[in-house]
Amino acid sequence: MVTASNDHNFLIQLLKSAREGDTVALEKTVQEYLKYQPAETTVSQLLRRFRDKKKRSAIHLACQSPRKTHGSDDNKDIVEFFVENSEWFPDEESLVTLVKQKDVNGFTPLMLAAQHPDPLLAHQRVSCLLSHFPTLALARSKAGATALHYAAAAPTAPLPQTIQSLHTAAKVAIHTFSTNGGGTPLHWACSKKREKNDEDLLTIDALLQCGALVNAHEWKDKEESIYAVPPPILVAVAAKNETACQRLLQCDDIDLNVAIRRDNTLLHLLVKSNMTLSLGTTLQKLRSDKEICLSALEKKNLADLNPIEMAANEGRVDCVRLLMGGLNSENVSDDEATAYIQQCHKSKRHELDQNAETRSSSTSSATVPKLPRPIIDFEVQAQEQALSILSETKNISETNIQEALNRKERGNQHFGKKEWQEAYDCYTEAMQYNPSEATFYSNRSSCLWNLGRLEEALEDAFICRTLRPDWSKACYRLAVARLSLGYCQEAAMAAWEGLQLDPNNKELKILLQQCVVQGRERFRTTKGKAIK
Repeated sequence: MVTASNDHNFLIQLLKSAREGDTVALEKTVQEYLKYQPAETTVSQLLRRFRDKKKRSAIHLACQSPRKTHGSDDNKDIVEFFVENSEWFPDEESLVTLVKQKDVNGFTPLMLAAQHPDPLLAHQRVSCLLSHFPTLALARSKAGATALHYAAAAPTAPLPQTIQSLHTAAKVAIHTFSTNGGGTPLHWACSKKREKNDEDLLTIDALLQCGALVNAHEWKDKEESIYAVPPPILVAVAAKNETACQRLLQCDDIDLNVAIRRDNTLLHLLVKSNMTLSLGTTLQKLRSDKEICLSALEKKNLADLNPIEMAANEGRVDCVRLLMGGLNSENVSDDEATAYIQQCHKSKRHELDQNAETRSSSTSSATVPKLPRPIIDFEVQAQEQALSILSETKNISETNIQEALNRKERGNQHFGKKEWQEAYDCYTEAMQYNPSEATFYSNRSSCLWNLGRLEEALEDAFICRTLRPDWSKACYRLAVARLSLGYCQEAAMAAWEGLQLDPNNKELKILLQQCVVQGRERFRTTKGKAIK
């Protein structure tokens, strides 16, 4: 039995019944505890006082509880039980104070209800709360987000009616930018790639019907095309959310002339993400204006590559095939696209060899470390990009250097928690401020390796090695990336070069031994198959 001295036991029982959505157990626990309290003690006071470690009250937990199908005679949902309980809350003010309480993250009960994994229950609870307290939709969490933001990015797509209800209660929320670059609810929806594509479509469609701005963005440096918050289409591409991209591209007023740092256009980014469906749709829309389309096809990025050259360097046959169609949407076969890719690789390798000869004849090898030579096809683009960075990024401001370091530090924190995608994003942001810092590429290469994106990990490792050829860790990253792709001999070469720079490096010694062992095993396997 609960006693007045056992507050801890009461807290456990109170939160447990709220978390389970059990109105009978909740009411029994509260009434039992009140027997030992002064007569003037109210339920509202108890519920405001007793909260968990996250500062969540019973009504917070009730909003996230599952649907209770037994225990109550009228089968009333627990949130309705709270809101419509005139015995517990004889005056509206006592209930208003409770439902406006925020947890440690600034979440209100409405925000938690909007994120419920059951869309029907989420709608029921959101509607219940808004019918009594519509201004709750204006509240913002510590992230600067409203309940509409959290509904848009809920694990399971909300019902369109839920989006509409939240919008009706607070029309300003649809255009509200959350802090830390999160953006509007449409940005949040585009960044969330759900397993079922139709769920993403329903959410984005509902937001657009509520008046969400398809080109909403905030600049950090407009002249350099550095976004504080990029347009939703770029957020969708970064998340590889093909469904979101396709829906946004249906909007007549969408701006396709978007770029990051004035060089990576929408076409470049779609190629990088290998989003062929959206690439085809984008090209179709661009072809309505031949001049704009031609400009987009010819636009070069920081590595001096236009979209089709970038696609060829990354070996993306489908992207090359679409881009080769050009202004007139000509039909191009896979064989033609493959032949183009092979020709590009030959041309780039020849160009790099010529550049290497020019540099070696004009520069003393005694004072400048020798640059690594591309061995694997997709290292060719990496070398060219690194050389372009070395030649173009000079006199970086102290402000940009510090901004880059701040993002690197955040990336390191995510990396330590094994949050590889979040760390990758931070290192990528750091590069936007200081693209010539080799450590950013080293760290991002490690993230990509952990994400299983091995070819991209190799590209970053090679750029790192080129930017800082006298750094043994760059050799280590390159060796790891090559070995992961099965290039044992090439990996051993990178590890050996690292040991020339740092002879006592234990990691490189172990890695070199692994290269030799795996190389021998591969040779035996290949030889055995040949004998058979």
